[in-house]
Amino acid sequence: MSDQCYVTAWMVIGMIGSFLFILIQLVLIVDFAHAWNEKWVGKYEDTQSKVWLAGTSSSQLTVPEAFV
Repeated sequence: MSDQCYVTAWMVIGMIGSFLFILIQLVLIVDFAHAWNEKWVGKYEDTQSKVWLAGTSSSQLTVPEAFV
């Protein structure tokens, strides 16, 4: 077998691995955001404090900017 065959095989393995890594990271960040939102909305519903509502609303505007 030639060296090109090994290079192609490792390239495919690397591409599959990187796809799985990005997919796992995406699931983790969505789960984190969902849990964070549920927690803050629950605190707002328990206390009726506008601070939690304002925090949830402002985090929707500022947190996505941090990932760009």
